[in-house]
Parts: sequence; structure tokens; C-alpha cells
Amino acid sequence: MNITRILAGNKDLYYFNRKRKRTMRETSTTGTTFLVEYPALQWKILDETREILNMKCYKAILVKELESNEEVTAWFTPEISLGYGPLHYNGLPGLILNLETSKGDFTVNSIKFDKSIDVSQPRKGKIVSKKEYDVILRKTVPSFFEINK
Repeated sequence: MNITRILAGNKDLYYFNRKRKRTMRETSTTGTTFLVEYPALQWKILDETREILNMKCYKAILVKELESNEEVTAWFTPEISLGYGPLHYNGLPGLILNLETSKGDFTVNSIKFDKSIDVSQPRKGKIVSKKEYDVILRKTVPSFFEINK
């Protein structure tokens, strides 16, 4: 399933509202569009630092990754005080420039700001929680969860 989504091109959209600390993901499964709401993430910020793109970054670890034992490490810079990151990983006091998960790593290679892009909350689709969406996926593609344990 992971390889299929990569080869097919994943078109999921992630939206994060910093003020409300609300993350949504627009995704389609079995012909239905869902707006998956993710709970706010709890990070532990450590004293460890390193430089990425000539910016001082701090290490943060996710206290608990959505009901799993997955370890997630983020390196964020408060020099860009946006609390964004890849996928649904956000909520830190700075932009995540590197994210390490058991499913892969994400690293920012360059930064370009474009103020002409209009970002609005997705509105088309059935709103479900992350837990509800996982139940839907388990019913639809049970073999996916067996492979990714």
C-alpha cells in the first residue's frame, strides 16, 4: 500500500490552523473524501541543538505518536516562528526543518516564501477524527495494518 501510494502520487492535503492548534488532512479512500482531524501533538523540547540551513535548530521529541510506539524527532528553528512541519507534525514554536520518523525522514533543503498563495481550510468531505479514520481504513484495507505493524 505504501509503495502504491508513492508510485501513484499521494495527493493528500494537510492544513494547520496555528491559533486553534487544529490539523486537518484531506484524503480520499474508496471514492469518499474525508477531512481527518488530528489531535494536538505533545512535544518535549530538549537542549540539544544543531544547524540546518545556517539556522540554529532545537531538538524536540514527540511524547506520544497517536496511539503507537513510533519515535518521532523534530529539529525546528525559532528563527522562523511558524509552527509548521511536514504531514500532520506541527505545533512547535518554530518551523520544522528536519523530521525523523520510522516511516522516513523529511529535510528542508531551501526556503522560499510566496505570499501570493492563498491557504484556506478544506471544506469538502466527511469530517472524521483520526481514530474514526483508522477504523475506516482497517475495515477497507486490513492487510495494510498487518504489513505496517
